Amino acid sequence: AYQEVNIYPKADGFVEKVLVDRGSLVRKGQILMVLDSPESEEKLIAARSNNLKANALLTASREHFLRLKASSKVAGSVAALELEAARARMMADSASTLGEEANFRALTKIRDYLTVRAPFDGVITERNVHPGTLVGSGAKMERPMSVLQQHSRLRLVVDIPESYSVGLTSGK
Repeated sequence: AYQEVNIYPKADGFVEKVLVDRGSLVRKGQILMVLDSPESEEKLIAARSNNLKANALLTASREHFLRLKASSKVAGSVAALELEAARARMMADSASTLGEEANFRALTKIRDYLTVRAPFDGVITERNVHPGTLVGSGAKMERPMSVLQQHSRLRLVVDIPESYSVGLTSGK
C-alpha cells in the first residue's frame, strides 16, 4: 500500500458503533467508528459552567475597577491602594477566564475525537474492536482499532545492488 495507518482512539471511551468492517472501501473524512465517553461529557458541562462563572466574575471586577477609577478623579475619594487592588483583581479574573476558556476548548476537542474518521481514501484491512469494547490512547492499547490502507496507488520497493545504482536516473 502507498499509505497505511493503524487507527487508535485519541480519547478514552467505549466503542458505541462500528460502521466499517474488513474490506470496506472508505473515503477521506468518512466516519469509521463512534465512541462513547460519559465522563468526557460531564467534564465538558463542568468546564462550560466554570467558563461562564469566570466570565461573570471578570465582568463584575471590571465594572468595580472602572467605577473606582472614575471615582478616583475626585481627590481623596478613593485610596490608591484600593484602586490598584481592584485593578489586580480584574487582571486575575481575566487570566482565570482565559484558562477556563482554554480548558473548555480542549474538552470540546476531546468530544470531537469520539468520532473516528478516515484520514484518507482506502480499504479497511483489519478490524479489532466491536461495540462495547473499552478503548484508550494508543499507548494503552495492544492492537489498533482498525488498519486502513490506500490501494489506489502502490509503493514498490526494490533492492538494487550498489554496482548498478550508478547507472540509474530519475524517472526511468
